[in-house]
Amino acid sequence: MTRETHNNGDALLRVEHVWCHSDDRWVYIEHYESGYLGLNFMQGDEYELFKEHWCKMDRGLSEFYSGNRGTLKYSSEQTELKLINTAMWLYHDAIANHEWHGKEVQHEFNKVK
Repeated sequence: MTRETHNNGDALLRVEHVWCHSDDRWVYIEHYESGYLGLNFMQGDEYELFKEHWCKMDRGLSEFYSGNRGTLKYSSEQTELKLINTAMWLYHDAIANHEWHGKEVQHEFNKVK
């Protein structure tokens, strides 16, 4: 991949597609000169589908990872990929719980009024 520069001047160094067997997912990683990682993922092993639809940065996930990277790193032996996968599980769970429970809580709140 050629070296690109984005709006903030941070150079894109390389892109990886990583299969994580234990998490049953393809992971998309953009590595930037500053150390920032642009991330996305797709559950399942359909690589062609992954390449077509998930090979672009999910800004929300990437910012979540960037902001919580230090908090999530609990061991010096923990690999970057393991840390990324932990963040992906947490991010997905938070969104799913918000969507599921947020509607239910809002509905109950409106009934009380």
